[in-house]
Amino acid sequence: MGSARPVHRRSPARRSGEISVTSELTDDGDLGILPWDVLKIGGLVDCEARVIWVSADRQALALMRLDDVSWPELVPFAHATAMVREHAWQHEPGEPPVYPPLSSLTKTQLEKRDANWNLLGSLFEEHIPAIFEKKKRSKLIRQIVADSATTGNRVSRRHVENLLKRAFKGGMTKDSLRAWEKCGKSERRPVEELQKLGRKPAPGHPEGLNVDGEMKRLFALSLRRFWADNKKLDMRGAYNLCMRLFFMDIVGDALEGGTHLPKDRYRELGLPTYEQFRYWAPKVVDLNALGRKRNKARIWDQKNRPILKTSLSITWGPGGRFQIDATVLDIYVRSRANSRVLIGRPTLYVVIDTFSRLIVGIYIGLENPSWVAAMMALANCAEDKVEFCRRHDVTITEEDWPANVIPAAVLGDKGEMERQFADNMIDLMNIVVENAAPYRGDWKGIVESCFRTLPAIFKPFVPGYIETDFRQRGSRDYRADAVLDMDDLTRIIIELVLYHNNDKEIDGYPRHEMLDEQDVPSVPRDLWNWGIVNLSGIPRQPDYDRLRFGLMPQADAVVTEAGIVFEGRYYTCPTAQKRDWFVKARQRNSYGVRVSYDKRRTSTIMVHVPGSPGFEVGRRISKGVVEDRDLTAWEEEGRRRQSSSRKANRRDQETVSRANTDAKVIAIAERAKLKSAGVVGGSVASQVKNIRDNRAAELEIDRAAEAERYAAGLGAHSDAAGGDGDDGSSANVLAFPGGGQAGFSIPDFASDMPLKGWETDDE
Repeated sequence: MGSARPVHRRSPARRSGEISVTSELTDDGDLGILPWDVLKIGGLVDCEARVIWVSADRQALALMRLDDVSWPELVPFAHATAMVREHAWQHEPGEPPVYPPLSSLTKTQLEKRDANWNLLGSLFEEHIPAIFEKKKRSKLIRQIVADSATTGNRVSRRHVENLLKRAFKGGMTKDSLRAWEKCGKSERRPVEELQKLGRKPAPGHPEGLNVDGEMKRLFALSLRRFWADNKKLDMRGAYNLCMRLFFMDIVGDALEGGTHLPKDRYRELGLPTYEQFRYWAPKVVDLNALGRKRNKARIWDQKNRPILKTSLSITWGPGGRFQIDATVLDIYVRSRANSRVLIGRPTLYVVIDTFSRLIVGIYIGLENPSWVAAMMALANCAEDKVEFCRRHDVTITEEDWPANVIPAAVLGDKGEMERQFADNMIDLMNIVVENAAPYRGDWKGIVESCFRTLPAIFKPFVPGYIETDFRQRGSRDYRADAVLDMDDLTRIIIELVLYHNNDKEIDGYPRHEMLDEQDVPSVPRDLWNWGIVNLSGIPRQPDYDRLRFGLMPQADAVVTEAGIVFEGRYYTCPTAQKRDWFVKARQRNSYGVRVSYDKRRTSTIMVHVPGSPGFEVGRRISKGVVEDRDLTAWEEEGRRRQSSSRKANRRDQETVSRANTDAKVIAIAERAKLKSAGVVGGSVASQVKNIRDNRAAELEIDRAAEAERYAAGLGAHSDAAGGDGDDGSSANVLAFPGGGQAGFSIPDFASDMPLKGWETDDE
């Protein structure tokens, strides 16, 4: 059994990886070249050599190349320092190896180490630097071989040379002569002549054959040429292709496909099995390297890379770094304005603190994953969560969701976090924006995991959730089951976030020793509060409205006489009324103004005041009898589309009705023409003469006709009521305000009416 190999370590004074072309000078002015340092030699030699010995008087040093093909050579110390000063060589600090403890060696290995040292120890104790010179070293080796023959433990010259090279590389100490390689008898006969290796075949199965070097070469060739270059070819397919091309002959016409038969040497013992091919595959090729070539490096790294660190290694506490990501939820929702209308699947953005796993911000809406939606989620990080939850009919305290802060850095996808709008966030809040590589969601695995845990909680309980068999033949259409609107879904997500932040224990959280000392559970809220007290302090808390103003998307609105028009809605603000914006728009022409908007709330916008760096909140003006609900921009758009569709469906009906109306008007006009033909005549002056008297006479006729129709109507009503009122039945009389009115004559209620500004006859 072989022992562990030595581990090379560097002292704090000589840092790992630091290459110094002009090395530090010693007190006497020489360069500090020490044993185990590495010299990178340029020119025709172009190699790296390790310093294995430096004379006490610093007159010479011994160099040994790192390529294991040569013996050490003596070099004048002055020459080496001169080459380093002239930049012909590069000097890299090094450290001697640290050997594992002797307890890791077996008794046999210790005895072998001691025997090797007894054989060569005198060379290092008495013959340095002679062993670095070729002729003297050769003479000493011959002497050792001759002495071993006289003692009965004869050794070969090659054995002595191998031990000597091992000692040079290991520091010329007793531990450098440890036996690293496993000992055992090498194969003397070809492997195909040996007895079948491996387990015995099952009864009735062929005995099989051993895999020799040629078979291994063909296995490796098949893996490199076929399996690595063709993602559609699995390992079994690579085996079949290898057998067909290299282990079989074609009988018959090859152009027609022919017949494949095993070659002569394999007909009796059989072909190599797939199990043998699979066993030798990782031994004859580097499957990791071929896998990276086969599946692209990013896919291979994402699924197979080693995970040596966690996200906690790049943050210092709460608020140090947030992770943000989005997903389209697998649930359909309905419109708040019309519950009969499906509006699709909403987008969920989650912002989570890397240190504590506290969810600090969310966004639920119909905006596709983009900078606009990401901005809304980031703005929610700084929003007062008590007010945010109250707006959605959820009551909490400040301790339930203690997050109205902004981070020092935020990590998100490259798509939305690399837009020019991100510059506003950097300039406004001094936040470092970090982008994950394309298709590398594992770089922000903390927030990615939320999209598995959060929907998994409400999935069994809400109708309209999409199952895996969606749109498969015979499966149910889950969209018709949807009953939630955006308000309902938002309340559900808030409840899930409160559960995650306040009660969910984070499995596998890398705990700090102080957490165990203070008995702090791995719950996000407790980790957040503990980290603020013990690590990072309170994160930054910006002004929420100013933050929204800097992050929200901007657009142009139009100032008209009816208000500030934006996306078909009307708004007003104090500055607009104070400066008579609407009056100017009516007197002159409408003009534009810049606004910032939040698609989740159409009741307000932020108006950029011209000539001022600030903003004012513009509130919506209701144009109807009933106050408009605070719908989202997507719901408003749905209402407009529904109204447009309804109008389009009635367009033909309206056109037909207008045609019928026009026809009736024309018919009436034609009949009037026929009736007045031969009656109307004379000059215009004679026709318009006495027009006022004629109007008065016609009015008297109309009044008489109206009075007659009114009297006839009263009589008909009296008969229908059961007589002329002499039967003693009473009527329901409505009392005028104030009461006290006697009889049923015309009431006097002038005193009950507001007559301010009126003058009576008595006055």
